Amino acid sequence: MIFFKKKRPENIIEELRKGNEQVIEHFYASGFRAVKKYIVAHGGDPDLAKDLYQEAILILVQKASQDGFTLEVE
Repeated sequence: MIFFKKKRPENIIEELRKGNEQVIEHFYASGFRAVKKYIVAHGGDPDLAKDLYQEAILILVQKASQDGFTLEVE
């Protein structure tokens, strides 16, 4: 996604705070497949993987709204 190539981490946090759906969808899409594969490989259910990942994204958005939140980008 071009948005992430042009933005600094603090700009991404600001977009999360605003509830920017494009940014939230990017976070979801960029990691879900790997998380699902890991959970299923370790005996988990694909639906459980989806539920856990959605919860993690919700927590990310909530945490981004708190003062002092930082985002590490590698």
